[in-house]
Amino acid sequence: MAWRPYVITNIYGNKKVMRDTKLYKTREEAIRAIKVKNKRWMELNYDKAYSNASNFEYGAVEVGKDGYKYKKGVSGNKKLLSDINKMQKSSINFFGIKF
Repeated sequence: MAWRPYVITNIYGNKKVMRDTKLYKTREEAIRAIKVKNKRWMELNYDKAYSNASNFEYGAVEVGKDGYKYKKGVSGNKKLLSDINKMQKSSINFFGIKF
């Protein structure tokens, strides 16, 4: 299977996710690549304060044969973010500790 990396920004309390166009063989390789790409993008387009305020989160989603677990475009990004939020909430145990 292939992995598609994504980056989540949470600037000013508004979470958004963006996926990469390239697929990678492993989850780790995908996350490493998106971190590098995002760093370069931010250095080119924004100042350090804005970049730091963005509170980036990185991850990768395993995709099917066609390379798209989620639809292309905004609707796919919203569904991915919704699924990520659900997974994060389910990882909190009854003491409120996230694992």
